[in-house]
Amino acid sequence: MSELWTTKSRTFHALAKKDGDILLMQNPVTPSTRSAATRPRASAGRSRTADNQPIIKQKIRENIVRTPAEKLADRIMVSQVQICANTPADVIVNSANELVRAQNEPKGKEVEVQTTQKEAERTAAHNANAGAIGYMNAMANLQIAEGVAAGKVHTIVVPYDFKGIVNASDGS
Repeated sequence: MSELWTTKSRTFHALAKKDGDILLMQNPVTPSTRSAATRPRASAGRSRTADNQPIIKQKIRENIVRTPAEKLADRIMVSQVQICANTPADVIVNSANELVRAQNEPKGKEVEVQTTQKEAERTAAHNANAGAIGYMNAMANLQIAEGVAAGKVHTIVVPYDFKGIVNASDGS
């Protein structure tokens, strides 16, 4: 390792941002390894990289080892390749989201249709019972009367065409 420090230009090396450690051969290694990693992923298809990781790791290792001797191969031995972050391209994520949305849309429409059918059945059941409207009006009047009797109602809005008799008293 010491010959790397003494024989190579300082521009070949970098300093770690966190602790200031010297990273030998960082500057030529980084672009070479990125390039070596890009080709196998592209050939495997970015949507299939998770499925093909063992093959991709092997191809990355082979690409790094094949790097021209003056750059890396005579100085660096690659013993392991690890894929840490494997995120699909935005196009693939958007496409998958669109597919899921398209698959769920008919299901949503089916639920809407079922809801509309049930609402129609409910309305038909109310309409089928001739006395339902009269019953609902009677129940509403009963609730109003109970509210008045309990002293909870202070104002009653009377329709302009009201034909009933109203006995209004102030309670005295």
